[in-house]
Amino acid sequence: MPTEYWAALPPDRLASELERKVKSYYDWVLNSGRLARWRAGYDTYYGNRGTHKSYQVQAAGEKGELSFLMDNEFRNLVQHLLVLTTQSRPAIECTATNTDVKSQAQTILGKGIVEYYRRDAKVDNKMKQAAEVSLIFDQAWMFQEWDTTKGPALPEMDSEGLQGVIIHEGDVKSRVRTPLQAFVDFTVVDRDDDDWRCVVDPINKYDLAAQFPEKAADILNCKRDRVQDALFRFGDSQFVPEELGSEDVRIDVYTFFHRPSPALPNGRIFQSINGKLWLYDGDLPYRQLPGRRICPSEQILSGAGYSNTNDLLGLQDCIDALVSAAVTNMTNAGINMLWTKPGSNFDYEELTNGMSLCEAEEKPEVIQLAMLKPEFFTLMNFLIQRMEALSGVNSVARGNVTDKNMSGAAMALLQSMAIQFNSGLQQSYTNLVEDVSNDLIWLLQDYAYEPRIAMIAGETKKWMIKEFTGAHLDKIHRVFCQVSNPLANTTSGKLTIADTLLEKGLIKTADQYLQVLETGNLEPLIEDDVTDLMQIKAENEAIANGETPPVMVTDIHPRHVLGHRRITADPESRKDPELVKRANDHMQMHIDQMRNTDPGLLMMLGMQPLPPPLPPPGMLPPGAAPGGPPPPPGPGAPALPPGNEPPPPATGGPAEGLPAAVPGPTMPDNALTGQPWTPETGGLGA
Repeated sequence: MPTEYWAALPPDRLASELERKVKSYYDWVLNSGRLARWRAGYDTYYGNRGTHKSYQVQAAGEKGELSFLMDNEFRNLVQHLLVLTTQSRPAIECTATNTDVKSQAQTILGKGIVEYYRRDAKVDNKMKQAAEVSLIFDQAWMFQEWDTTKGPALPEMDSEGLQGVIIHEGDVKSRVRTPLQAFVDFTVVDRDDDDWRCVVDPINKYDLAAQFPEKAADILNCKRDRVQDALFRFGDSQFVPEELGSEDVRIDVYTFFHRPSPALPNGRIFQSINGKLWLYDGDLPYRQLPGRRICPSEQILSGAGYSNTNDLLGLQDCIDALVSAAVTNMTNAGINMLWTKPGSNFDYEELTNGMSLCEAEEKPEVIQLAMLKPEFFTLMNFLIQRMEALSGVNSVARGNVTDKNMSGAAMALLQSMAIQFNSGLQQSYTNLVEDVSNDLIWLLQDYAYEPRIAMIAGETKKWMIKEFTGAHLDKIHRVFCQVSNPLANTTSGKLTIADTLLEKGLIKTADQYLQVLETGNLEPLIEDDVTDLMQIKAENEAIANGETPPVMVTDIHPRHVLGHRRITADPESRKDPELVKRANDHMQMHIDQMRNTDPGLLMMLGMQPLPPPLPPPGMLPPGAAPGGPPPPPGPGAPALPPGNEPPPPATGGPAEGLPAAVPGPTMPDNALTGQPWTPETGGLGA
């Protein structure tokens, strides 16, 4: 019984043990039948299944009398599954460890950086490729690592004795791997319980020799295992001629990862080429075990996934057999034949190429050998319908509407049912986007020491160059992902959203309308609001720290005042008189600025001008009422300018000493009757 954990063995012994683990994994794939199923799916997907080709009619039989042809329904259905899964681009959101302005600002920067890598580093394309691989191979893996050989070269670091050594900034390396390129413990039922993973990469051996000069001779002598390639390598690379084997430039390098555990407290990363030659050994440098997995559905009591497309392969064989039978029948029995009596002296040279001649005393009876029975087409349609049912991709999703009377609502229902049927793959793809986005943020936080540049989309999708390091992202905790609305990915859906927002007044400019119509993106509508809220939060933090931030004339003052209420919203803050004073003073600055600003500018910014302030009640002149006329000047008071004298005191009237009633406005005559307008008759007469 072994007393040592195999993953903790010394490098020489670990290289040999790792080679044995890889061989055991390959044996399991072969003996479990998965290898044969994956190869059948791969060959069928690319229209090259044995004697059946989708790109040509293949002659077969002893005399070439058979004609084989593939009608590749399998690939068409897989492509539709892929489009249904990836057409709605999942949106990501970063969350911060704190709610302060710096942390919130980093979440905006972090989202822009992740979007930059998804777009410019083609990470989105790789995730779609992983989804495509999983539909054929039951599962796929995506590995995110930090590659120290990528990025611009840094200046020589003479102080550390590295003269002549080229050191690069480093950058994220993303790659997709099939189950034949990523090795796991196949005895584990739940993939979340994995302790280790191993991935193989074909690497230029001359580059490896330059990186590891002390082992250069051994590395350059390494060759590929052609027997293993013939069994477990798919694609055109398995057809490399034997005479070119000695000229192989790329060799397989195995990278082994082990998570931190009681047996390996620091984890482990180990690289080897074969059971005798190893390149690197060290602690695991990553926060989590590398390798993100996607699978259409989990297989119960197994750590491997399962794809519904496996169930389509047998039906595809039946369709190919029927199509080949029909083509064979039509090509062999569909040639026209002429009949003549013996001795008719018919010139054979007058026959058109492809026609034949029959001589007989009596005219032969017509036998319709080339006619296909209705049952043939019935069976063909049945097989195609079964493939659509098993894959969940109905005829409407494929663009084939057989019922001309089907309503638009019914077709929309069938389309939504196709999406719901494949919700498992959709959820797995969303999880992959989220996991890969987290890997990007964590790798940049831990290893982006040198400033690097990214193109980040800003207001209304204007691009700006942003320089950043990992320190600019240190407040980000993790990334979350949510699936976007499928309606926003269709032209009619974008038009509906844009028109609805325009009717409700949420779209204020033509640029915003076009942005929503072209992209379905609603961020331009809220970008100004988000900026204002970030500014308000920054001012709140400054006031709490003893500062009094300045007020700008273009601030949305009502929004600022409402936002600054939060400073003293809790009872503890109200016990600090200095804090309360700073908050009140700042809010009063907003009120004063709004009152003294040009009303035209306020209305342009969407604010209603404030009325002039009333003097406090204690400051009114004696005898004056708020809003009433000023009292008569006292003795010695200066005379008022002409035309501004106060009205004389009222005398007489309804009651002695009371002011007379102010006469109302003179009303016009009714245009229809010519009589004066009165409240009782309206000028229409008695």
